[in-house]
Amino acid sequence: MSTSVTGAPGYKQKDYLYRLIISQLFYDGHQQLAVSLSNLVGAHPACPPSDKLSRVVVLGSEADLDRRITMEPVAPGSGIDLEFETESVLMSPEAALYETCYVTAHKSACRCAAFSPDGRLIATGSEDSSIKILDVERMLAKSATPAEQIAQETAQQSMENHPVIRTLYDHMEEVTCLDFHPTAQVLASGSKDRFIKLYDYAKPSVKRAFKTFQEAEDLRCIAFHPSGDFLLVGTEHPTVRLYDVNTGCCFVGPNPSHQHKAAITSLRYSPDAKLYVTSSKDGNIKICDGVSNRCINSFVKAHDGSEVCSVVFARNGKYVLSSGKDSLVKLWELSTSRCLIAYTGAGATGKMTHRVQAIFNHTEDYVFFPDEKMVSLCCWNSRNAERQRLLALGNVIGVLSKVSFAQQPQEELIIREGGTGTLACVINETSGDEVHRIQWYREDEAIDPESPVYPRYDYADHAHVNGNYNLTISAAVLAEDNTRFYCVIDDGVTQDETSQIANVTIAVFPVQALYISQNGAELAVNGSAQFEDGFEGYVSVTVNNCNPAPLIRWFYRNNNEAWDILSSGVTTTLNPGTNENTIVATSTLSLTPSSDDNMAEVMVRISHAALDDELQLFTTLDVEHAPTVIVVDPPPPIHLRAGNAAQIFAIVAANPNATVIWMKNDEVIQRGNPLTFSTVDDSVAGENYWCKATNVHGSLQSDRFTIVVDTVISGKPKVIIIISIPAAVILVVVIYVFYIVFIKDATPLPPGDGTTATVSSFMPDKVDVSVEKTFYPDGHGGIVEREPESTDEEAADGLDGMPDRSRTSYAAAMSRPKTMPSLLSTVKDIGELMK
Repeated sequence: MSTSVTGAPGYKQKDYLYRLIISQLFYDGHQQLAVSLSNLVGAHPACPPSDKLSRVVVLGSEADLDRRITMEPVAPGSGIDLEFETESVLMSPEAALYETCYVTAHKSACRCAAFSPDGRLIATGSEDSSIKILDVERMLAKSATPAEQIAQETAQQSMENHPVIRTLYDHMEEVTCLDFHPTAQVLASGSKDRFIKLYDYAKPSVKRAFKTFQEAEDLRCIAFHPSGDFLLVGTEHPTVRLYDVNTGCCFVGPNPSHQHKAAITSLRYSPDAKLYVTSSKDGNIKICDGVSNRCINSFVKAHDGSEVCSVVFARNGKYVLSSGKDSLVKLWELSTSRCLIAYTGAGATGKMTHRVQAIFNHTEDYVFFPDEKMVSLCCWNSRNAERQRLLALGNVIGVLSKVSFAQQPQEELIIREGGTGTLACVINETSGDEVHRIQWYREDEAIDPESPVYPRYDYADHAHVNGNYNLTISAAVLAEDNTRFYCVIDDGVTQDETSQIANVTIAVFPVQALYISQNGAELAVNGSAQFEDGFEGYVSVTVNNCNPAPLIRWFYRNNNEAWDILSSGVTTTLNPGTNENTIVATSTLSLTPSSDDNMAEVMVRISHAALDDELQLFTTLDVEHAPTVIVVDPPPPIHLRAGNAAQIFAIVAANPNATVIWMKNDEVIQRGNPLTFSTVDDSVAGENYWCKATNVHGSLQSDRFTIVVDTVISGKPKVIIIISIPAAVILVVVIYVFYIVFIKDATPLPPGDGTTATVSSFMPDKVDVSVEKTFYPDGHGGIVEREPESTDEEAADGLDGMPDRSRTSYAAAMSRPKTMPSLLSTVKDIGELMK
């Protein structure tokens, strides 16, 4: 008999089996059943009555007694396997005996939970962003301890017996999924803050994740690979991600068509990691290869198109249990790709509103599924879908302390290291004589002020109905007090009243650990940072081992203008410090400066809770750039005096300094600055001078300019000497003539005050005469003359009005010989003056 690849009977063998069954039914007289089955399977030709099937069963039973079955039988309690055992012995207690033994309370709704692989720990995640890790044995022990005995426990005993062993607060939003590492003491969590975090919960003081992966969408589900090296991640995006836990690399399936069409709701690996199953809001279930990530099978509209809420493999990897918002739970057989069993009866009032999960119990004897509207837990026999007794949920919810908080601890408290701070805790008044106990916790350790372990803490710990139970922390220590505190009102009942979490931050800022750097190299105080024109560069400021993170701001100014704050190009990173509870804060400024930014200033301002005033650091931008401006000094055209030494400077804007080459007629005449002439002569003159400035970043050519050479003799221009000699001769002649004609024999100007004066006149053809005249002011700054009336005798001789003595003086003057200075003596006198 041939079989299929999987070892199951082939199509022909099944058709033969159906014919045997129909024939046996006819033979046993069940004609109606035989006809119905014949029509259903399409048996052709018609099956005659026969007892062959009965004889085959007898022969098979006899053969089983004579030979050993090669496959080992399935051990009771090893899981569901309908291929070999349809009526396995149940190893679990009856479903009716299940009960709630312990309730742990978050500040907000609990959204997810997970057992550790060995079943010793439970992790719960809440809407308040907290994660709690609880010890199962402690939970069972506390549930079995009478309330009176719990009330009498000391703080140390309460701490040792407290089921919550770790509380983690590294997320900023609701925690949506959790999963334990299969071999290491590592817990993975996902949140609506779009971060995946890994915690090493083996450390009692663990507070933060040691590794973080950031996603682009809100996290919905995560699952570790059985090896622990990979993490399967489902988000609001339809694509499933696979992370390498060690490297942080993210992988997706090679074929986009194999992905879901809506958000992922659940995913799980098979125990052998050969397959993994995913479900989605699109209503489909997909089976994927665990190595290639390719989809190898799909159950389309697995819950009649309703959202599939959860999927989980059976322990043997042959089946997948799914739940949907249609209030149904289904068991799928992977080898035949069909639904074997549908567990019905939940959601009697309609479809589910929220996403709920179906699970096996630890032996896979039962299937559990919560009914949200009836607030109950439905239970079925996993093999035959027989409905068990409903289990009530939250059977201890509502038993709360009568004492409540009037004032809870503040959410945030900052204390400087060595300082003192107070956390508030005030309870309301209560009626009656209820005895209650206030217990403060540091993380999950109970604080006993009377113990020498906690000498710096103080609060009232007595049996009071109401009062003030503020916690005072003195001489704050970073390593001990930088954590979370809360208080609990314990009235002896199972559920206590717990306050909100108070986050205490011990402010530490080591000023000596502050420095500014570039490319990892520390810069000098008020030093310069090197940049290149047009290229991006970075400058950073680092604060080592501080707590909490400082506020770091960057400012810029050029040419002593007002400071401008820089908001773009600034990134801040926080890394664990070398000391516990400290961080290394690094703020990096990205700049792409130009030559105009050379020598501009950058300032960093740092604010911190441990500082009274802001700290300021400065650095100067040293921007290297090619030559941008060349100024020739003196400005062209340049006049140089022949015979002298001269220098011409090129003032170049460049960083670093540029090398200058001087050119004339496009030929190099000198390298270096300035252009120097030891003696200026006619060869220096020209119109085609220029220079070129060059540094490592480029070069620049100046405008062409002209040099004019001015020629001189004995220090005086030739042209002046040539013109001055004849001009001097002419000038002497003019002066001499003027002297002879107008000055030599002239008398001074009369005073003009009405007096009489004698005026001599030079008349070449007459004798020298003296004329008596009377002068008067004219009223305009000048004078006028009025001559006396002449006699007839005076008029007759032509010398009218001239007195006798004047006539005598004139005649004597005309008879005296006149001498004229020689031209040679005059030239000599001029020469002496010129010297």
